[in-house]
Amino acid sequence: LLSYKGELFDETITNYGLPRRSRTSFVAFDDYYHTKRIGNALFLQGKLNEKWSVNWTAAYNYFERIKEAKRKDLVTLESSRVLEEEGNDQQDTSTFNLWMSRGSIATTKDSTWFNFEIGYDINLEQADGKRIKGGEQFIGDYAAFITTEVDITDNLLLKPAVRYSYNTEYEAPLTPAINLKYSKKNSTFRFSYAKGFRAPSLKELYFNFDDINHSLFGNSDLKAERSNNYSASVRQKFLVRNILFKAELAAFYNEIYNQISFAQSSLAGGDTLVYFNIGENQTKGVNLSLSTIYENWRINLGSSYTGRYNRLADENPIEEFSYALEFTGNANYEMQKPQITLSVFFKHQGELPGFGYDSNGADRIKQALKDLLATVIEWNI
Repeated sequence: LLSYKGELFDETITNYGLPRRSRTSFVAFDDYYHTKRIGNALFLQGKLNEKWSVNWTAAYNYFERIKEAKRKDLVTLESSRVLEEEGNDQQDTSTFNLWMSRGSIATTKDSTWFNFEIGYDINLEQADGKRIKGGEQFIGDYAAFITTEVDITDNLLLKPAVRYSYNTEYEAPLTPAINLKYSKKNSTFRFSYAKGFRAPSLKELYFNFDDINHSLFGNSDLKAERSNNYSASVRQKFLVRNILFKAELAAFYNEIYNQISFAQSSLAGGDTLVYFNIGENQTKGVNLSLSTIYENWRINLGSSYTGRYNRLADENPIEEFSYALEFTGNANYEMQKPQITLSVFFKHQGELPGFGYDSNGADRIKQALKDLLATVIEWNI
């Protein structure tokens, strides 16, 4: 099966300036922001024969952002482009090109106890413009992977995998992963481990954005993220008087080194954000979800308790882990005649820690989002 997907986005935002009095007239300086996105993707999926199947994707995405500044005479209504010497970055064009290709072949799942999938993954990114450090930058990531699936018993499934990648800017390690699944009747147990690697994107490394409202600066000294990720879960289904109940309890633990995040900087003042690395960060927590289906009703409830840690706790009077509690829920009722679905959504988010970047160049924890309790209720018909 061969399919194609195309997307086009074209937008112009006009920011009208306040009237000013010149020597001979009244003028205003207006900014125009032209944004264009073009997305193309080609998909190929299907069986080569009775034993082999193929899955292939190729995509190209283009992004262009043009800033245009004009001086408008409010008496004659004539407009003219603002010259570069009249201000910084009055005229600017930034473009991003992204190429992606991923393909794999796999044995078809049948009565055999062993199956595997082998493939490649390529991501290329190119950017140019005055807001890009050096005017133009390129980064490429080339990877190969293999995933195997072993039916140890009728109830026990083992799925090991390994991935090797080459990055043009960063040395990438070998990243293995293993998944274990045990199923029996209405119960399912899962365990997984995966080693992670993520190189910074071009925007995080080289893109600088600065206007009157806010600023965002890339950091060419960023290190690549590395992580170890563990998770385990148990799921149970049971039927009580034609009412289906599902319950799942999951736990996770993540070790993240050189995590890339935002920091608010006091170096430039205002709302200035800088990308930086958190040397060591850990997250751990549990998730509980409950759902039920009865006739036209579908109800889902969820809760999570997540702890976040980083090494700054060793040097600052803060707790080793900062925990956040979250509740979510939704209910749906489907009417047959007329065909209408009524939905209600609920979310409660506890306080979260943030990061700051002080004048001495040291990163520090900042309770920027303290006392933030978000409760959202939406009604959809």
